[in-house]
Amino acid sequence: MNDWPTQEDLKPENNMTFKRIASVIGCNAGIISDAWVNLGLDALDDPNELKDLRKAVKIYGSAAKHARQVHNLLSSLPDTELMRLKVSKDPIVLSFLKECKSVAEELEALYEHRSLVVERNKSVGGKDPRADALAELVATIFHKLGRSITFGQLDDKPTTDFCRAVRDVLVICDNKRKPSTEMEPYTNWRSPAQKAFKRHRSNAN
Repeated sequence: MNDWPTQEDLKPENNMTFKRIASVIGCNAGIISDAWVNLGLDALDDPNELKDLRKAVKIYGSAAKHARQVHNLLSSLPDTELMRLKVSKDPIVLSFLKECKSVAEELEALYEHRSLVVERNKSVGGKDPRADALAELVATIFHKLGRSITFGQLDDKPTTDFCRAVRDVLVICDNKRKPSTEMEPYTNWRSPAQKAFKRHRSNAN
């Protein structure tokens, strides 16, 4: 059985996320797909998951450093002692020395990769780059469809089509600022929607 996605599977109209966003906004999935790619949304990660990722970066960095230190320390054993280990046919230390180097290299590779993921999702002062990009996605599509990009809220609830679409897209794309166990884990729609509204209002002037 072939588990690889077919060309049919990769079509925008067969992407469930694109279909749900298209349903909310009222357009076809192809428009969603084009805007998604242009905004580089695949490179942005869930902000709540990034908290765990930042913790993992610190752990990988520390573990890699210690694994490298252990390897370097054991590698500094005198040649005569290393020879004794070989002659005694006690493979544990020599095997560990070899494995320790491999572990250190793997930990360093994981540290570098995870650090790059955190770097590309850099946020300052509680900002959420992915939420802002999703709001921009909605604004871009509204503009393409000739629909008004307006901002309005009452009691922290959106009162315009644009703001409601931003709220719904954040949920569809599972954009969380808090753990899933909390009552309202999703990023609040208001700040991303307002930023996108101001950006497009400025561009229209």
